Amino acid sequence: MQIFRQNALKCFSLTIVLLAFSNSGCREAAEESAWPNNQSSLIEKAQQFRSFVAAEQHDKAREMMADNPRRWFEQREGEGRPWTIGPGKQGPWAAWDQHFRSRKEEIEWKSMDNRAILTQRETNDYFQMLERGWVTNEISYFFDASGKIAGLLIRAIGQRPPGRTDEFLAWARQNAPDELAVLMPNGDIDPGGDHPARFHALLQRWRAEAGLSAME
Repeated sequence: MQIFRQNALKCFSLTIVLLAFSNSGCREAAEESAWPNNQSSLIEKAQQFRSFVAAEQHDKAREMMADNPRRWFEQREGEGRPWTIGPGKQGPWAAWDQHFRSRKEEIEWKSMDNRAILTQRETNDYFQMLERGWVTNEISYFFDASGKIAGLLIRAIGQRPPGRTDEFLAWARQNAPDELAVLMPNGDIDPGGDHPARFHALLQRWRAEAGLSAME
């Protein structure tokens, strides 16, 4: 009888352990399936969001975003800047991209942890006028636990060919220093206001005086 009781206790203990292990595995599987951000859906969500933005369906795009989405450039540090979409809310670089006819090509999508990552090639008339070719950027969409897009990080990757940038800047410092100071305060491009058109005119003037082919 004693041996029977010991064996029964062992079987009971083993059953408890197996049930606990089984419940743990089921719970982990349930949590994983409940988590909306599996690797394939992250990419699909980011692609759908981009489609809504491209089609100017901003209300649908906003429904996919968290309450206080943020954006970063180059490094995801600090709180980031408020990220808004819609007419007049893209920031000053949107006007720059429109004026210089930005062209983009998707290279690949991948996912990692809580983000979908797009590698993209980009050029525009500004790059072409400076003979810089194409540049490559990495765009990361960060998701929160509810599956909403909570953040955007854009960073440059790979080489950034300078083309004739140094030649243009040397010419502008000598021939149009005041205009250059307005367009590039502290050495950085200010894309706001009428600066895209003025920068374009300065580039056309430089190319003409340098004997380079005209570009619209």
